[in-house]
Amino acid sequence: QVRDGFLEKWTRNDSEGPSLDLLQSPTDDERDSWGVFDLFTVPGTPGFVAKRAFQTPDMVWNEGTRSVKVWNLISSQLMLYRLIAVFGMPQEKEEENIDGYKAIWSYTLHWRGGQGPDADGRKSELHIKDYKGSVSFHFFGQQEASEAALELLAWLMGDEVPHTYDGVVAGNQA
Repeated sequence: QVRDGFLEKWTRNDSEGPSLDLLQSPTDDERDSWGVFDLFTVPGTPGFVAKRAFQTPDMVWNEGTRSVKVWNLISSQLMLYRLIAVFGMPQEKEEENIDGYKAIWSYTLHWRGGQGPDADGRKSELHIKDYKGSVSFHFFGQQEASEAALELLAWLMGDEVPHTYDGVVAGNQA
């Protein structure tokens, strides 16, 4: 099942060491960083591609590549609902990312696929939150985790996220 595959790769548990605060070197090919304004679709390919913070000048975008306006694809409320259906309630410590004005919920997922923390002991993380009534997110970490984060976001915004009850699509009924 798709849900189980994502649960094997991502966790809310932050017990594997310190958080990745900043990427050390923009020239390090093993690190990646992107956010809500960096997603694009490419004709003929499923899901999303990210314009990476450390993209080299020789990378060429295909003709027809379009920016994704995430807030047109999924509401903040539906994203939170689906995150809870898949990963459970957000942890209390994430309240530090909530100011009660511009952000009312925050959710951090930690990568546990691949080889775990990188050589510096830093981890890959995907932060998803409400920001000014829309869903927002930021990823930083290893490239392998970056690709998995793009797959996860495409799945969460799609029509195949199961509710815990009988596998019905989470959020498909009013």
